[in-house]
Amino acid sequence: MNTQFYKFKGIQSIAEKYPNDSTRELFVPGPVVGSKNNVANYDNLSKMTWSRRFQNGGTSQVTIPFGPERKNDFNKFINMNMSDWLVGGQAVQGFPGMLSNWGRFSIWNEKGSHWGLWGLGPNDKIGDILEIGDNFSVIVKQLTEAPTADHITSAKIAGVMDDNNCVHGVFNKAVVNSPFIQKHVNPKNAVCFSYYPPKRNGYDAYSNWHSFMRVKPEGTKMVISKRGTGRNYIIPITPSPARISNGQVKVLEAGVPYTLTDNTIELFEDTYELILHIHEINTQ
Repeated sequence: MNTQFYKFKGIQSIAEKYPNDSTRELFVPGPVVGSKNNVANYDNLSKMTWSRRFQNGGTSQVTIPFGPERKNDFNKFINMNMSDWLVGGQAVQGFPGMLSNWGRFSIWNEKGSHWGLWGLGPNDKIGDILEIGDNFSVIVKQLTEAPTADHITSAKIAGVMDDNNCVHGVFNKAVVNSPFIQKHVNPKNAVCFSYYPPKRNGYDAYSNWHSFMRVKPEGTKMVISKRGTGRNYIIPITPSPARISNGQVKVLEAGVPYTLTDNTIELFEDTYELILHIHEINTQ
């Protein structure tokens, strides 16, 4: 595995490129927070900064191992309404939409046997939709290959993806207070990303920023332009050949942060590409 570290204007990312037939299993500690950062003092959840691990190719899953010593927490978690976790839902009073639209787009729906958390009933529990593992654990599978045309169509009907193939809202607002195990099998590359706005002031700093994922299927074109009047950054999750200013052709490397200026970037038709775009809002 080849690892590259990048740090740029509050963006920190680690890009990992894997050889064929490789597996990496990561044990990630639970959040280390004081009581003031708990979500409405709900003992299973903590507020989340902008960080996430992405993967291109292969398979990926996260296992949350509550274990028998946390049986009550496990039961409380799997019996929560899945719809309360989604954008517009409210699992905890005053804290809606803990699971982002990107989670809705990319997570395996065990009940529906398809990628994507849509078509849910009001009483569907987390334990109905996510896979239950051994020893009081929950398994979350993530889509890592290019989405099918049917998947994209369903995501648009569900309001998860817009007509420009963008999924708005990438980062979850809360995390389960538990360590977890993330397993990557045969990926082409993985990107571990975090963003801390410069001069931030607690979690409120993120209210001035918006995140979305640009999904470009093979056989289509996409043009990336600056949004709004504030700062714009893009971070490719896949290596992305592109035409940039003055007609120059350049490969945007996976995991590398780039500043997006007024110039547009054109992505070519012949590749599948996934690009994270974050931009400043509430600016004059």
